Amino acid sequence: MAGRRDPSTLLMLVLMVTCFAGMKAFRKEFAGVSRIPGAARGDLLVDRDFLPVSEFGWALVDFSSDAEASLEDGVFWFVHSWLLEREGLQCSVSLDQADWTSWHDLSVCYSAVGWTVTNYEAIEIPEGEGFWHAVVLDLEKTGGIKGLVVFCNFGSDGTPMDSSAAVRESSESKGFWDALARRRKGKAANPLNKSWSHDRVVQTQVFCTYRGQLSAQQRESLLQLHLDSRQLFRSAWVEHWKAFRIGSTEGVSP
Repeated sequence: MAGRRDPSTLLMLVLMVTCFAGMKAFRKEFAGVSRIPGAARGDLLVDRDFLPVSEFGWALVDFSSDAEASLEDGVFWFVHSWLLEREGLQCSVSLDQADWTSWHDLSVCYSAVGWTVTNYEAIEIPEGEGFWHAVVLDLEKTGGIKGLVVFCNFGSDGTPMDSSAAVRESSESKGFWDALARRRKGKAANPLNKSWSHDRVVQTQVFCTYRGQLSAQQRESLLQLHLDSRQLFRSAWVEHWKAFRIGSTEGVSP
């Protein structure tokens, strides 16, 4: 399967690489915290078999990992990416690691490489007594190309994070203090949101390019793929980070 790439597959891979290359333009913002990506920084390393894609109802077309690549100087992100296919629809699933310590809005990166964000929606996904956001981006590009992105952020301790844009919009539409009161007392209260800042913030995303229209069923399948994969990423990351923190403090005098 990996050797049989059609033009749309190649286009998707180019767009994915270009999107993250666009992040290089923002590296000065992170200059104070950026370190060399990889195991020494605490990045989680996984292989192509980490995601049980067949159980998700998709077929694996290709897999790429920055663990197998030589990163350029100044590159601070570290990406594992799976290219999947289902009933003629292709998408990528990726685990994105950098030295982010707070919410990272992926819409900025796509805008920086020529995409127009036509819709930004933060969907509240219930979990326990609270919720966390899955952000859905509808994109357009010249030439009739469209895109759909579903992404989320979680902290190094696994704490789900809210979209800062959605929180800001809520505050602006209802008034800051009213929105704050609602989050503390009312239906918008979310016990899962314990902190806006973490030692690390990790991002997961599903990205699909297409022409024409996506059906409601296709959009739902992409959202479900994101929810299924992000839970695996989150669980693996939390265990990995605990072990990394323990290992990094061994031999350090109190």
